Amino acid sequence: MIRLAVALFVILAMPALAQTGRVTSGEHDGFTRVVIDFGKPVDWQFGRSESGYELRQPDTQMAYDLTSAFALIGKSRLAAIEGPPGTGRVQIGLACACHAIPFEFRPGIVVIDLKDGPPPKNSIFEEYLEQP
Repeated sequence: MIRLAVALFVILAMPALAQTGRVTSGEHDGFTRVVIDFGKPVDWQFGRSESGYELRQPDTQMAYDLTSAFALIGKSRLAAIEGPPGTGRVQIGLACACHAIPFEFRPGIVVIDLKDGPPPKNSIFEEYLEQP
């Protein structure tokens, strides 16, 4: 009976073991900064999508905590941000004629700056990501 109870507890606790990426943001003069803290180093890709931009990483079980995404900013540049369950992706919708420049602040933390105006010429982040 105890083994059954322990097994049941482990099965029920498994979703809690899934990694969560925390998304925060801040408003600055000329750009909006979105920060995704994965809590561990990840391989990521960034590029254009139908709705704006998209960040991809291989852990499809990664959930995203978006509760603070609009805590300190309005929607003048960032119109929407979503992390559809089971995809490992973050979708970014724009509300302006602006562009995105992502960089890795340190392993496990990706920063995306949404800057006013057109993107730099030949920016690799303006290319559409391949559909899976």
